[in-house]
Amino acid sequence: MIATKASFPYLVLFAMLLSTGRPFRSSHLSRQRKFPKVSAKNYFESLFGTNNNNNGKSSSDILLEEVPEKLSVKSTDSITSSGLIPYIGVTEREGERRWAIDRLRFKQPTPGQLWKTKFNLWKQLPWKKIRGKTILKVKVKGPLALEQTPTSFSFTGTQDLEVVDSLMGLNTLFTYAALDPRVVSIIIDISALTCGYGKLREVRRVMDYFRQSGKEIIGYCAAGSEKELYLGVGCSALYVPPDGSLDLRGFSSGAAFVRGLFDKVGLEPQVQRIGKYKSFGDTFNRTSISEAQREVISSLILEGSDYWADDIGQYVAQNNSELHSMNVSSLRNKVMKELWERPGVKTPYDLADMGYITGVNYLDEVEIMIKAKHRINSTSYFSGLFNFFSSSASDKNCTDANETVVNYSLTDEFVKYPRRNLFQDKTNNVTGSWSYVSETGELSVLNETSVADSAAVSEEVQKAVEEAKQAEKNAEKAAVESAKAKLQLAKREPSVTPGALYLRKMRKGGRILQGLPVTEAVGGPRIAIINAAGSINTGKSGNSMGSKNIGSDTVISQLRRVRDDPGIRAVVLRIDSPGGSALASDLMWREIRVVSRSKPVIASMVDVAASGGYYMAMACDHIVAEDMTVTGSIGVVYSKFNAKELFEKIGYSVEVLSRGRFAEVLSTSRGFTEDEKQFFEALGLQSYDSFITKAAASRNMSKDNMQEVAQGRVWTGRQALQRGLVDQIGGLGTALELAVAASKMPVKNSLSVQTITDFSRSLPFPLSLLSSTIEEGGDVQTESPSPVMTLCDETISTLQLASPESMGVNKFIQKLGLTPALAFILSHNEISKKAVDVATQTGITSDVSLLKKLKDLL
Repeated sequence: MIATKASFPYLVLFAMLLSTGRPFRSSHLSRQRKFPKVSAKNYFESLFGTNNNNNGKSSSDILLEEVPEKLSVKSTDSITSSGLIPYIGVTEREGERRWAIDRLRFKQPTPGQLWKTKFNLWKQLPWKKIRGKTILKVKVKGPLALEQTPTSFSFTGTQDLEVVDSLMGLNTLFTYAALDPRVVSIIIDISALTCGYGKLREVRRVMDYFRQSGKEIIGYCAAGSEKELYLGVGCSALYVPPDGSLDLRGFSSGAAFVRGLFDKVGLEPQVQRIGKYKSFGDTFNRTSISEAQREVISSLILEGSDYWADDIGQYVAQNNSELHSMNVSSLRNKVMKELWERPGVKTPYDLADMGYITGVNYLDEVEIMIKAKHRINSTSYFSGLFNFFSSSASDKNCTDANETVVNYSLTDEFVKYPRRNLFQDKTNNVTGSWSYVSETGELSVLNETSVADSAAVSEEVQKAVEEAKQAEKNAEKAAVESAKAKLQLAKREPSVTPGALYLRKMRKGGRILQGLPVTEAVGGPRIAIINAAGSINTGKSGNSMGSKNIGSDTVISQLRRVRDDPGIRAVVLRIDSPGGSALASDLMWREIRVVSRSKPVIASMVDVAASGGYYMAMACDHIVAEDMTVTGSIGVVYSKFNAKELFEKIGYSVEVLSRGRFAEVLSTSRGFTEDEKQFFEALGLQSYDSFITKAAASRNMSKDNMQEVAQGRVWTGRQALQRGLVDQIGGLGTALELAVAASKMPVKNSLSVQTITDFSRSLPFPLSLLSSTIEEGGDVQTESPSPVMTLCDETISTLQLASPESMGVNKFIQKLGLTPALAFILSHNEISKKAVDVATQTGITSDVSLLKKLKDLL
């Protein structure tokens, strides 16, 4: 095709998931590896516990279980709903546990391990030591990335050392703290969470692991909604301030449609979608929701709300003996009706009375309470040293247990701590040696001695002044005594250590703490962990404007490194991706298949593994997902935009010169001809057929059976398990257990793992930005790495089953408040600039200044 240079920026080929590989024999793709019974069974039962999500069967038995064909459908039990329809996919079955309850089992360290741990802590360098007992204070918020991100340069202030914003960081912190004798408790400050329930479930597991050590987690949440409460009920206690807000109103999701906007601007979307439920094309083609998309949204809302309410109901029942006899369905309805149906605003005091939170207090009150609970008797150095080497941090020698904080009361506040009265004497004069302003407004100095000596002052006034001076002396003496008492009390209280600072001090904690279930290693027999998070594109991985992406070159390099290392016995591939480039997905699929010939590869899906994310997972020997992992979306979408009308409006013209019948099929200066339309449709069908054929072969299913669960349909992890798209419900612990079982790797005291990191992501900003824009040899990528192109279904973001970062929406787009669909359009620079011009001139949007700024940035 010959075309003018100016026309190239307008060539838009949006492939959600496509594969152009040649035909192959499906027998080459069948999963040959069979998972034997766990070779280190006794070890891992004590380490990870039993996966009871399938009626207490072991992990090896789960693989052989047959999925029943029929599912029982439950009604919504008169809970108010709008727009929902009955759907296929209810996972509740009579007589079976619906949700996974697997847990990481804590193993108490032996006396020898405990002594060695304390000796190693004593040997630490002075600046890494934590003196005496301590309480960790952690802030949890945001998307919770899989890996810890490097500290960026701060131009506006200092770093908040309490924030731990990654799943890996929280996993490390809770695991270390459980075995650290200096840590007596953890205070977790829960803020706005944007991640999905898959990540929150993993955090709950490590929180439970910490609590099994005999220590407690105190939760505090100033404001939040369903997600924050879900994480909070995993704590030993949860507190909310008096004017705090837990906005519990239910689950909802919206679908955005931009066809009307396109019509006004002059853009005609020509979208080719393959799959009944592949609804991303509807965003451009329709002005209202389709019945297929309504079915998917209904499925996700009803499954998600049941999952949340069942968990909260279980928490409430544990703390209320009157509810022990209620079944799961009754508890679920109780929670929904109390929180979502009862009229009126529910204050923190109401939530405390209903048993959803522990109490109503400010953060400083919570800290006072937990400090008082862990005070020690002696403050001498030698006694404290003896206690450190002879007792555990969980041994609570609380001499002030009566200082437990009750619910906050405004009346009690001013009774216990009244406003300071500046007028202490009977003459309403300010006591002291001087006054700054006199009654006439002039500067003056009032010497009390001279006032007393004045003949004009009566004997009664002299007496009052003397009494005031004596009272002042007594008050000063009492204040000094009170300060001394508080100082002594503070010496007996544990210190408070920020969570991120603790992780820095314990960077080599695997060598210090004894009894850890999993330790990092770079040599010897070990399991490799590869984290694949973000949108998928060809080239290298990177962080661009706060949005992560998976580069096929980077992942392939990591897989080859793992394949060639003889010490690595198995691979756990952690996936948190909505998909993206079909070519990149297929290249990584192939490399995973090559690695699996020599080593087991286990997929551990977190919040979302849809489209290209599932493409990667289906190449693995075994797929593990959480109950609410967004799974599937096996379908493809191609799109081209006809900008002929837009160009006419703005006076822009394009003339294309070409040779070949279909050379202009992707030209944006006009629409399809009939032949080009048929060619475009055939291209999409070929891609879909390749995708579904590989999916069927990878999952040992017939193509017809795969067709029934594909068609672009999004499933939860539990639904996907019952349809053969997933092998097991669980998290990282379950994946590691399966990796050890399949590789038959010997495990002694601790499992050795190695996280294979990407160098470019380990660089601090702005070096990471620089490295992500440089390609070897200066090659130009043929596919756009734009993160917004991977959004297969906008409802995943609006329902908050996955974070915007996981869905490929960067922080810049989030701050603009744009929908993912509109963000996709704006990602194509030249067209978006002209669309912004037209939108500004025609008054389509009222925020003209925002559009102008956006145009300048683009």
